[in-house]
Amino acid sequence: GQRIGDILLALLTPAVNKLQDASDRAAQIRANLFAALALERYQREHGRYPKALADAGKFGPDVFSGKALVYKPDADGKGYLLYSVGQN
Repeated sequence: GQRIGDILLALLTPAVNKLQDASDRAAQIRANLFAALALERYQREHGRYPKALADAGKFGPDVFSGKALVYKPDADGKGYLLYSVGQN
């Protein structure tokens, strides 16, 4: 019984890890989308993008790093770069 359990665990662990990775990616994509929508709303209300992401709303940390999403507005306030650091 113990030996069979160990074998099954060894076979299933990679699949479970892949499912968790996919879940993390989906959660981060969703969080990025909410942040992008908030940035767009801010831009429509103020005519430019905010200097700091926090000015557009409160956002949870990056799922992968535990830190804030990376947000870099253009100098002219007409665009931005927003991203998560990702799994690797």
